[in-house]
Amino acid sequence: MFKRFSLISNAEKFKDTAFDVIVCMGQSNCAGYGKGNKELSFLPDNAIFAYKNGKIVLAEERRSSLFDYRGVFALYFAQLYKNKCLEENRKILILPAAVGGTGFSNSRWGVNDDLYLNAVRMTCEIMQKFPDSKLACVLWHQGETDAENGMDAIEYKEKLSLLINDFRKRVNCKDLPFIAGDYVQEWKKLCPHSYKISEATQEVVKSTISCAYVSSENLEGNCAEDIIHFSRKSLKELGKRYFEKYLQLIADK
Repeated sequence: MFKRFSLISNAEKFKDTAFDVIVCMGQSNCAGYGKGNKELSFLPDNAIFAYKNGKIVLAEERRSSLFDYRGVFALYFAQLYKNKCLEENRKILILPAAVGGTGFSNSRWGVNDDLYLNAVRMTCEIMQKFPDSKLACVLWHQGETDAENGMDAIEYKEKLSLLINDFRKRVNCKDLPFIAGDYVQEWKKLCPHSYKISEATQEVVKSTISCAYVSSENLEGNCAEDIIHFSRKSLKELGKRYFEKYLQLIADK
């Protein structure tokens, strides 16, 4: 059963809506920092919403300043989901729980930590308030902070495995698709420990049902000064790769 939390401030507007819910967890590359290629910018779509600051709003790229928006791979994922998976009279709702610079090593994503518990809270609140909704998947992109902090790969593996299993239990969906992705390849060369964190993630995914891992081969960072973040062009491709993995997971059910 989903616990009752504070009401969404504009819930009445969507009282008869059934959402397919996409939960986004991790750090900055999941939150979205993609620059360049503005012709590839995500355009608002009346079928794709996001839950932000207690309100359901049309999904849009992440605003980094008054006139600057950054690409988000979950938006490109949602576009493909809408075109190929969304049933008539349903909407997509993205739950953006990712925050830059966060990980297990700085006590943000453990199962008793604030960001993880916030992701659980948002998910349960939506599912309780909109009972005809369904959970589509979790999109996870995280690990750069833990790699830079030199976190032990075995500990990372244990904490990620616990997160996946605990989240599925709390939201009552034992085979909820969980998709993780690799980091910018050029940045990985500058942070060798990232290979161990990446390998740990892949090991968890391989040993856990309904999980998948996305390659970042041939995807680029923003620029030399911001090589850790995928460019907007790369984020669009990353969203496509996540969606392809999602299709494989649901086909296997």
